Amino acid sequence: MSSAHPEKIIYQKGDISVTRSLLKYKNIQYHIRDIYSLKRVEQKPDTEPLDRILTVGVMVAIVSFLSRSLLGIAIGVIIIAFAIYQLNQLKSTYTLIVTTNKGDEINITTGNNNELNDIHFAIETAIDMLAYGT
Repeated sequence: MSSAHPEKIIYQKGDISVTRSLLKYKNIQYHIRDIYSLKRVEQKPDTEPLDRILTVGVMVAIVSFLSRSLLGIAIGVIIIAFAIYQLNQLKSTYTLIVTTNKGDEINITTGNNNELNDIHFAIETAIDMLAYGT
């Protein structure tokens, strides 16, 4: 009598799960044995518009200081504070690109680098388990 045991889950969070033999992402299953490569990409946010706003704020503050305009200085400082606040809110996004030998490319993207590390490690662990029969 054969008893079918469900595979141990190495990683599971949201719409991603990894077992010894399967990567499941957005309800699509990919066999671990078919994974050809893993590549990580960091997408840094575009800061150019905020850099320009910051520059304008500094220029307004300097010109206002030189012309002794308290209102202008205040406006410049507000612009600078706004730009700095917005720059601090920007975050990188991280993508793990999983390619299979069947031509599939799975892009797993998150704003949390630690979460992507966990996913990457889980897939590598599954590959190792499959390769070494553990």
